[in-house]
Amino acid sequence: MLEQRTGVYDNPYKFNAKELDRETGLYYYGARYYNPRASIWYGVDPLAVYNPAMETQFYGDGQHNGGVFYWGNLNPYIYTYQNPIKYIDPNGKHVYFMTPGAVNKEGANLLVDLTPGVGDVKGVVEGLAGRTI
Repeated sequence: MLEQRTGVYDNPYKFNAKELDRETGLYYYGARYYNPRASIWYGVDPLAVYNPAMETQFYGDGQHNGGVFYWGNLNPYIYTYQNPIKYIDPNGKHVYFMTPGAVNKEGANLLVDLTPGVGDVKGVVEGLAGRTI
């Protein structure tokens, strides 16, 4: 059923497709909240306490990323290495590199794997990618 309305649609999904909580004015990123007015995170990035020597996993690109010699590793509030266009971090625990052709079968499968309850999202991604997952 179609519904006709006048006015402007106020899209709650803004930066990085995260929904704005209108009561608090914060965005929820799965592991912590972001305050867009103050440009700060509420909570330390889970990757900030990550130690590859103690784990079998590495950062998104498979490297240790320079340890203390890389400036980004010294900031406990960093998000996607300060590059949200190139990387995504859906749960705060792993950074994924997104290529320009990320909406393909592999990118769609990654989205489906990382997103709980993706029945409708899967169809949208399939439509955008022009393929069946």
